Amino acid sequence: RHIRIIPVSFAKLVFLLSLYAHVGAFAYYTFSIREDVWTWLAGTTGMIDDWWVKVTVLSSSFSCLASVLGPLIFYIGINLMKDIDSLRQQLSSFNIKRCKCYCCSVSHQDPVSKMRIPCDREVIFATLEEWYGEPKDPEAGAESSRSSSSAPSSFVGPFNRLVREHLAGIVRETLEDISGQLRYGMCMVVVILMPLFPCCLMQNWMYLQDWSNSTLLVFFLRNLLNWAKLPLWAMLAFWAAIRNCELGLYLCQRKIKYMNQIVVSCLMTILTLMILGFACIPFEIVFFVTRDEQSLFFPLIPFMVIVVIDLCIFVPALRCKWLSHLSPER
Repeated sequence: RHIRIIPVSFAKLVFLLSLYAHVGAFAYYTFSIREDVWTWLAGTTGMIDDWWVKVTVLSSSFSCLASVLGPLIFYIGINLMKDIDSLRQQLSSFNIKRCKCYCCSVSHQDPVSKMRIPCDREVIFATLEEWYGEPKDPEAGAESSRSSSSAPSSFVGPFNRLVREHLAGIVRETLEDISGQLRYGMCMVVVILMPLFPCCLMQNWMYLQDWSNSTLLVFFLRNLLNWAKLPLWAMLAFWAAIRNCELGLYLCQRKIKYMNQIVVSCLMTILTLMILGFACIPFEIVFFVTRDEQSLFFPLIPFMVIVVIDLCIFVPALRCKWLSHLSPER
């Protein structure tokens, strides 16, 4: 069975991205779906109950959230990419003889009980010799066994090549494709937004009572598009965050003046917001401009553009190499 390896430290990045999606979903539900909350807020603060004001408030909320969580996400993400880069180098030059065990580091003596600890290296090396070593002649007897025990281990070369060529390829393929794994993004950000769908559906349920009325049907479909944009944007944000972590590591390794990891993390936050802005703004403008005509065709164009981009990123059969493997040369 094909092995897939994900770093344990990736869980920290998953948690922060999920936290951002949770808080963002709550803000969207509060200010966009709950009209009574927005009406109360507008009446209390004296704001004009206008679409542009609502967009400004939502954008400001997400920007404030990004300014707090964004640098932390990218700081941890850059450290994760450092670990991944180090793992690649270790696997490319792997040598079983250089591997260390805890027992050897404490001179095979328990620090507390002072009892002798069996050597793990001896057990592991004996097993690897049995699996990957040269076959022994059963007629050679005990003398041949004693002479072979003092000779260099025959498993070292085959096992090192197995790790460097086979395992390293599997690990490299998995680690280079973290942001291209659809199920990770679905579990982290898209599922969080699914509870908003019943809210959107119930809010517009009255418009589905008469399917013969094309105007009401178009109005409902426009509102459905307005909700469906959120999972698409979330998937794009997930991809952009991982790729910008790689870009952040590249900038940190260049050792440019004043470009320490904290500064780079802030710059990657701004870059990610700009990418999402280019993806979000066209749909929002078209959706607002066509609100009087209740057109479905024009908002569908920028919506489908995001659909195509997400498919090119996450679906292997349609994946564009320049999107799925867009990372700087190391």
